Amino acid sequence: MLLYRPSSNQSQSITYRCREWCGGWGDRLRGITSTFILAVITQRRFYIDMPYPCELTKFLIPNLYDWQLIEYDKSNRKTLYIKATVDKQLKQK
Repeated sequence: MLLYRPSSNQSQSITYRCREWCGGWGDRLRGITSTFILAVITQRRFYIDMPYPCELTKFLIPNLYDWQLIEYDKSNRKTLYIKATVDKQLKQK
């Protein structure tokens, strides 16, 4: 099954990142799924960077698709962060 088609610019990627509170497991799975679908549509590599509250690779290992984030030189990369969760404080108001 081919989920990623290499494009002319192989360095493009999309990463689902959770390094702090990102909701519960359902919220995280929705975020991961949405990000993966966006990566497939835009023909980019897909990675998951989720060390909080624990490393995801302690419970899940890649099977057909290697989503493990590879550390690389980020100095020449454009980065856009989208926070798609609501802060805990905002929920209580």
